[in-house]
Amino acid sequence: MQLLSNAIEKAGTDDPESIIRVLHTEKIDTPMENIGFDRRGDIDGAGFTIYKVVNGKFVDLWK
Repeated sequence: MQLLSNAIEKAGTDDPESIIRVLHTEKIDTPMENIGFDRRGDIDGAGFTIYKVVNGKFVDLWK
């Protein structure tokens, strides 16, 4: 939500195309990380991982 609010403020409009341009070019500091989106719309800067349970144990799929 913080990213969207920042993008609307920086775009100076509620026009979706203008907001998307800002989202794809700006990162903002959040309590978790410095987060933004790349040109394809994938999140950039958010620390997270995906786990799978194998034989009763969590296995990090990113390693």
